[in-house]
Amino acid sequence: MIVELELELLNRDSFMWRKIHIHDGTTLEDLHKIIQLLFDWWDEHPYRFRFLFDDRVLDIESDAAAIKLRDVFDESMKPLIYIYGKDEVSIRVLRHDVHTKYGVYPVCIDANMIKGDDRIDRAGSFPFGMQKVNHDDAVKQINARLSHHFGQRTLEELNIDPAGVWEELVVLTEQYYEMKPWKHISNEQVIAIYAERFDEYIFCSVLGDHHDLYGLSVYVGFDGLLALHMSLTKKLTIDQLFQIHSNILLRFEKKKRHDAHSHNQRYASYEMDNGILAQYTSYKSGRFPWHIDEKEAELLKLALKEMLHLHKRVASGFQLPNYVKDESVLLRKIKESELDPSESIVPCKQLMKKILPLNMTLSKTDLRRLQVAKRLPYVEVEFSLQYVNVPIQRLKNNRPFFPLSIVVADRNEGKILYHDIYDERLDYEIVQRELLHMIDLLNGIPGKIMTDHLTYQYVKPLLLYIRLPLHVTEHLQAASDVNYNISKYLISSVE
Repeated sequence: MIVELELELLNRDSFMWRKIHIHDGTTLEDLHKIIQLLFDWWDEHPYRFRFLFDDRVLDIESDAAAIKLRDVFDESMKPLIYIYGKDEVSIRVLRHDVHTKYGVYPVCIDANMIKGDDRIDRAGSFPFGMQKVNHDDAVKQINARLSHHFGQRTLEELNIDPAGVWEELVVLTEQYYEMKPWKHISNEQVIAIYAERFDEYIFCSVLGDHHDLYGLSVYVGFDGLLALHMSLTKKLTIDQLFQIHSNILLRFEKKKRHDAHSHNQRYASYEMDNGILAQYTSYKSGRFPWHIDEKEAELLKLALKEMLHLHKRVASGFQLPNYVKDESVLLRKIKESELDPSESIVPCKQLMKKILPLNMTLSKTDLRRLQVAKRLPYVEVEFSLQYVNVPIQRLKNNRPFFPLSIVVADRNEGKILYHDIYDERLDYEIVQRELLHMIDLLNGIPGKIMTDHLTYQYVKPLLLYIRLPLHVTEHLQAASDVNYNISKYLISSVE
């Protein structure tokens, strides 16, 4: 069940509150993390929850915060108090069993902005730039933090039975290893699957035909297809692959003596009877490699079922298209209303157009400014947004993120024109906004804009409206130097 909460910050001169929709199966530990993000704090101090009764006060410390909201909230109870350092937050239930349009949870639905709260640190407490925001952007930025650092899930995903998911995944994993599909299917014979249940495309690549790595890589959605396409068609370095990786990886390897035993706490690995260790890892751009969650386990289950079915057909003579040589893939669509999936061979370009959205995020006013901007033919710049390879853990026990660095440099003079760092994931809005910012700084459009493969993908929609002198290269010396220095700084600050 979804409930609506109002969270009011106490012990402050100014009035600040947030309203959220949240699943009643959320634990107090997770509510603590959500509150941290709602008020843009960092998880640095002990916390506790205080229950106020007519005859007594009960405090629940962090080590006992596995209690779920549905077990503590009563319609007649007084507000719950969250205590974090010197700050206190009053938590009240406004509505039970909420039916709303948002679709993902937890989600912030309203927030007030106060004097002193209208400057949000976009760099997430890094020692870099601050950006002023208005009230209209507040809720959007809060939800971006929730999605980036905590994760938002649909109601269907929230109701997944974790025990059942993992048990079936283990069985399918053993069947997949016994069948060894890498003997008949190469990593370039990509199988695309549309799952109506998740309204999601996934792309499966079998590993093992010419690598030391054996298993299955499942790429999910827009980010996944972009990562798969670039890894198969571009000769990228390990550092460049790190920038784009977005997949669920099932990997098999022989168990070493020092490896942990069998099922670990979060199902990151599973030891089979033959001594082979199956490892489940989630890779997402801008995020540290981590154990897979329940939704990713469901998607991996789906992929394994499909691969087991297709392997039998391939072993009997069925020919799969090659992503690189044939420039096409086998697409299987699984719909809830149909017993058997539909199947077709689809050109890669057609699939790319369908899956990879060309999002224009600039306003008409901003676009007109670009179209009339003067040209600077002798100016050559580097323009790049890349993740810095230093993981930062904002919430304890949660997945760390990689800072996003923006660098604009004059290539002729070797001078840094602009640099900032964000606590956000790379997306169309950030890249296009920063491109416009660069052109405003220069008071015109440079004669040559050197950029990397990934940044180019997010600028690409602008090319439908304006001619931009973009040149993709693997050698961006200024950006590389800046990001190296940022890495050194962040590592030294942790030490």
